[in-house]
Amino acid sequence: MLVYPSVFFSSSAEEEFDKTEALVRFVLGNAIDVAYNTIREDLPLVTDRQSALAGLRIIDIAKMHLCLLSNPVPLLLFSGFMELVKKILSDTLHSVMANDLKSTQFLTSLELPPFQRVPEDSKMGLNKLLEDRNYASTLGVHPIVRRFSQIAGELELLNSASLEGSMVNGVDVMVYDPAVSNALYRELENVLEFISVLAKRHKNILAQRIFALNNYFYIQASWRRLSGALKSAVGMEQLPCAAPPAHVNCIESRLSNEVVRFVDEDSKANGTFAYLFDFVQVAEATLGTAFFTDDGLMERSIDSLPDALSEAATMQAVLDFSQSWQAQFSETCSLVKRVVSLTLTVAAAAAKDEVALDCSKKLEEIVLKEYTQSVVEANTKMHIVVTRLFGKNNEIRARLTSNATVLHEVKKVLQFL
Repeated sequence: MLVYPSVFFSSSAEEEFDKTEALVRFVLGNAIDVAYNTIREDLPLVTDRQSALAGLRIIDIAKMHLCLLSNPVPLLLFSGFMELVKKILSDTLHSVMANDLKSTQFLTSLELPPFQRVPEDSKMGLNKLLEDRNYASTLGVHPIVRRFSQIAGELELLNSASLEGSMVNGVDVMVYDPAVSNALYRELENVLEFISVLAKRHKNILAQRIFALNNYFYIQASWRRLSGALKSAVGMEQLPCAAPPAHVNCIESRLSNEVVRFVDEDSKANGTFAYLFDFVQVAEATLGTAFFTDDGLMERSIDSLPDALSEAATMQAVLDFSQSWQAQFSETCSLVKRVVSLTLTVAAAAAKDEVALDCSKKLEEIVLKEYTQSVVEANTKMHIVVTRLFGKNNEIRARLTSNATVLHEVKKVLQFL
């Protein structure tokens, strides 16, 4: 069997490549030296984070393509340039990121005075809170959060996007530069904490919840929007978010907790479904949380129940819900839209913030879904109270509203947001 030697490894081919490289260096030698010195002197002036990271990724993509060429001369010619550029850009990027991290750490230590013009009543309801539109606009996205969302989001996208021909050590990775990713995660934690510090400048608890909710949501929405921009730019499948999963989870955890707190605070401040939540709160305090589990007592003596949990009070709560829940949910929808409009959308329009304008409907949906879940859970517990305490009262049982009915109607409302 004859084995033909590869042209690439043949001695004649090697000699040819050596001659070609020598000729190219002879012709371009002065130009190469000038370019090398210029890069070494001027490239450190590039301190823009996004440009530095984008440059690093472009260099790696170019290097990979050169490595795949059958002719090694271009790689030999430009490898020195590329390594120099990578070293300078990497040092610059890491230095700037270290300074950014120190800056965000400083933000969390600030002792900020409360707003001078704020509602004093910590239990004031939403409608009263939003009467002063100038004050309502202060509950929107803070300029520092807006700026952070833009810069950090672009860095997250550049660092986590799987670009064609861009690999590290020959394999695709979740992040391009782990040091940048770690710094961004710590910066994100600092900014999220800074949002909670800013929220405390408002004396009203509901105002604190609205401010935090708007700002947490804005970071998430901004990064999701960036992932869509990548798809249109390079034609790849859209990422769920511009950042790695751990970073996304950090935001989503804060956001989901804040939505729950907002709904809870609204119910305490005489919200639309306050009577339902109050009834369930009394039931939980009196009967214990174990009562509402599958292992809870099926029946219990009603002799020692407080007046708020009596048969008459339970009947009233059931009647109030069955007769009014649709109108009350419609009222809740209108109120949530008003909150988002006056605290997020109006300020966004003035600042020409396309992210906030485009995502306002999504925020309304998130809040209304949490309201729905809270109402459904409360209604379920009211069912359990009726069944286990007053199961023999057919009139109360007949007045109960099923959660299937509630969810069906809510779904129709959410479709028209």
